[in-house]
Amino acid sequence: FSLNAAMFAAVCLASRLPSSFHTFVIMVFAVILFAIIPNLRNELKISHPLLSLFLSGFLSSITLFTLFLTSIISILFYVFEVAVITFVCPFWFVKLQYLKNTIHGPWDEATIKL
Repeated sequence: FSLNAAMFAAVCLASRLPSSFHTFVIMVFAVILFAIIPNLRNELKISHPLLSLFLSGFLSSITLFTLFLTSIISILFYVFEVAVITFVCPFWFVKLQYLKNTIHGPWDEATIKL
């Protein structure tokens, strides 16, 4: 994900807020959410892999509980999406590799022929 795109989206949302305090709060929240937390999760994954796994499971269960408060259909749709992204898309990616074409042309990097 792009930090620039995330901050741009936060600035666009913040521009619609009524006061500079609200704008400051949403910008600080965006920096924490998109800049600081991913780095902390990467460091946690390196130093304590089991704790990182527990945190991922905890966040997933919070997501499922929140969706449960919305509706059962949203839980089923979420589980279906996660399953497709986790299992079906990589399977398609590996299975369709034989269709990949390599095209060589003047836009390629120059190679030295000795």
